[in-house]
Amino acid sequence: MEGKVIENSPSGQIFIKYEQVEKNSNFVVFLSLTTMH
Repeated sequence: MEGKVIENSPSGQIFIKYEQVEKNSNFVVFLSLTTMH
């Protein structure tokens, strides 16, 4: 992936943030499941 090129673009910051959220999505789902029990 062209990480450096993406980081230079303003929309790249959103993409990077979205990637971080995608990595943490499993943790969020885990929390939502544990809180529903």
